[in-house]
Amino acid sequence: MRVPVPIVLLLCLSLVGGLWWFGTRDTDFLTPPSESELTEIRSRVQLSLPQLNQPADAVSTPQQPEEPPPPAPPPPPEDPNPVTIDPELNRPPSLDEYLNLAPDGAALLIDLAILLESKELFQRSLLAWERIIDSTKPNDSQIDTAIAAIQRLRAKLPDWNTDPAQAINVTLHASTNLKTAKTLKPILEETARDLERASAGILKVATAITTKSTKSTTSPPVALWLTGSTKKPRSTAILSFKFKSSKTLSNDTRKTVFQILSEFLAQETTLPTPRAIGENTSPITALNSHISRRSWQELGRKLNTPPKPQ
Repeated sequence: MRVPVPIVLLLCLSLVGGLWWFGTRDTDFLTPPSESELTEIRSRVQLSLPQLNQPADAVSTPQQPEEPPPPAPPPPPEDPNPVTIDPELNRPPSLDEYLNLAPDGAALLIDLAILLESKELFQRSLLAWERIIDSTKPNDSQIDTAIAAIQRLRAKLPDWNTDPAQAINVTLHASTNLKTAKTLKPILEETARDLERASAGILKVATAITTKSTKSTTSPPVALWLTGSTKKPRSTAILSFKFKSSKTLSNDTRKTVFQILSEFLAQETTLPTPRAIGENTSPITALNSHISRRSWQELGRKLNTPPKPQ
């Protein structure tokens, strides 16, 4: 017996409708899901997805070994005689600074002076350069280098002594005839100021001219010397030169004074004789760079020390 088609369709629709109604009768299709429900749904979805951050053959592919880092270069060999800066840099230096290094020679002091200047410690660098000219036995090249550095640094530094009351008093003397004395007086006073500047304020230089009459028609000599200013001062040797003309008087005066200073330092102190004035060097330049400030101080002290009894 066959069931009619309309009845079959009716039964199918009734079965589908009954199952749908039974499964969805308690479901609310109009109210959106809560945040907690959405979080739970996202978690289930993430767990159901495959792990995409690892390749499928991650287990089977062997890991390549890391290349070792390149070897570090060997450290440079240590200098057996390194030049170090005085650790007490905050201490004001003295005029005989680095005198203890003089026995080690001019080369070490040159290295030290360059290092100090590179650190912008100009006053200490100048002192190191001065130790080369007043405490070592430099060769010609070393003394040329030191004198050039002293000229450069002296130009940018203030006087060592800026208190006139602390300056050492000395007197620059001259002796000549009355006519020459009138021309010589301003030059002698100017030379005294040159000496004060060259000593970086360590010396205060007065002048004194002694005149004498003469009937000689030849060029009168000009005698020069220095003394201290105490009651019983010491004197340098007296050196003289012939007055040629007013044009050369200034240069001759300064050259003679430099020679007087050089001889006194060599004979009356333990300091070496300053380098002589070269053909292309002016006496003023030599006064400012060939004689250290320590030498100027020693000169002033010696001139104001009473001479030893004979």
